Amino acid sequence: MILKKVLLIGLTLSLLTGCSSEDSQDNSNEATIETNVNKLKNGSFYIERDNTYYEAFLGDATFTRNSVVKNGDSSRVAWLNESTDTKIPTMYPGDKIVYRQNEGIFEGDVTVERFYDLGYTIGVCGLKANTAGRYTFDTDVKELNVNPSSDANQLTSAGDSQAVIESIGNAKLRSGNISEAGTIIGLEKGKTYSTDVYVGTILKNYKIKADVKALMSTETYEIKNFEYMQNKTISITLPTWLNSGYYLIEGYGFIKYSTSGKEWDESTDVNVPNTPTYESSDNSENEKKQSLESDDIQEEKIVINEDGDYKVSVSYETKEIKKGNYKVADPKARIIGDDGATFLSQEETGKLETTIKLVKGEYKLQVIGLSGRTYSYNVEKAKWQKIKEM
Repeated sequence: MILKKVLLIGLTLSLLTGCSSEDSQDNSNEATIETNVNKLKNGSFYIERDNTYYEAFLGDATFTRNSVVKNGDSSRVAWLNESTDTKIPTMYPGDKIVYRQNEGIFEGDVTVERFYDLGYTIGVCGLKANTAGRYTFDTDVKELNVNPSSDANQLTSAGDSQAVIESIGNAKLRSGNISEAGTIIGLEKGKTYSTDVYVGTILKNYKIKADVKALMSTETYEIKNFEYMQNKTISITLPTWLNSGYYLIEGYGFIKYSTSGKEWDESTDVNVPNTPTYESSDNSENEKKQSLESDDIQEEKIVINEDGDYKVSVSYETKEIKKGNYKVADPKARIIGDDGATFLSQEETGKLETTIKLVKGEYKLQVIGLSGRTYSYNVEKAKWQKIKEM
């Protein structure tokens, strides 16, 4: 479920002083850095740390800069590769988000949009099942279903048309391989896959590399309260209950938020659902509500007796739950093994599912954010062929 949370969080304006007059840095593989508050761009958001400003970054996406939504939207997909991922600055506890506006009236609402990491894939999103169970997409570049900076851009050579991806890596493309955003999951970073595409009844074969990471919009948080102080920027402090992840600030650009204070790397778990806390005079009560990881995870042990491809599904109670003024998000689930964790995709209301290759051994299935809802799970041998690289 995609939702919106309205935060009544006070914004304070920091009294920021200018530092030495250095030119902005815009290295190709680094976040844009500024050390002089007077040189911050009008209408831009930055992370501020020790009087240094790191500009939020937006690269290829299915939406344009400064487009803001009131609710998460799975059709909003951002694309990253090894180069552009490093251009997104990382925010740590104690850092601030600052905003510069040179003219007009600041309206006061700042929308923070959470994006989940769907993993590396080919640069196609918006895949939708037709009545025959095949997955279609629009090859028209104006529809933004194909990332023009990825190897998948060759698919636009089919012209302004609807096309079907019938198979990839010698495996039929079916629902177990499709994310909520219509991207293909289960692919390996940097691998090239033989892809059969039909335009009408004409078969075209492409060799496409899984060279981009897909981020999907899941929920929004609106910060409403603020106050002006005599300075050139607004300083925004994110709520303490946000978990590590990718966040789009007012449609302008992404930041990475690391709650642990550790360097961001491939092992950072960026998809743990947020659980909002509420204004209260009792700080100890607030602290109790912030402990998502320890208090709202149900764990099951799964024993796999034979190597193979398995379908793992979780069904959960779909009743609406509210905590204070907030509507609680649908739960998430992940299967954890020695090689890492894989999140299940939302196949339909009340059901999460993934198909994954598992080797003999023990695994953990975690269901996160139930908030008292009941659930059941099932693990069975998959009937589809695992996607293979060339």
